[in-house]
Amino acid sequence: MLINFIRTTKLSIMPKKGSSGSAAYDLYSVENKILRARAATLVSVGIKMEIPPSLFGKIEGRSGMAYRFNVHVGGGVIDSDYRGEIQVILLNNGNKDFHGELSELPMIQYCLLVLAGMAIAQIIFLPRIEISLVETKTLMSTERGENGFGSTDTSK
Repeated sequence: MLINFIRTTKLSIMPKKGSSGSAAYDLYSVENKILRARAATLVSVGIKMEIPPSLFGKIEGRSGMAYRFNVHVGGGVIDSDYRGEIQVILLNNGNKDFHGELSELPMIQYCLLVLAGMAIAQIIFLPRIEISLVETKTLMSTERGENGFGSTDTSK
């Protein structure tokens, strides 16, 4: 299946899979951004897509960013009829400085830096199922019932 895309800037990097077995395509920042501690930041990836009506895009986080820096993705559904630039909501849940390949940059306490060209998220394309919601007065009962929030983790 083919999905058309447009680069919105010369800095835009074509989404690509990290390996032959990857389910998702990496998305790359086209801007330098500071991710402040315990805050959400909107980051542009410089790509517009024409997703077929049978699919939708789901923006997911990258495991390395989550594990090393406690940075996660918020929101993340790209509908097939959306034609605007894809942007990613990055949530910095930590308060650590960015180290490693950016060590030559001045350290900014309690924030992380995202640089243009950095893989910041990934998009996976999933089938979109057409359903109809039906309002009713009752629902079928189940063994679980209304028990939630860890209720299935309890030993019996």
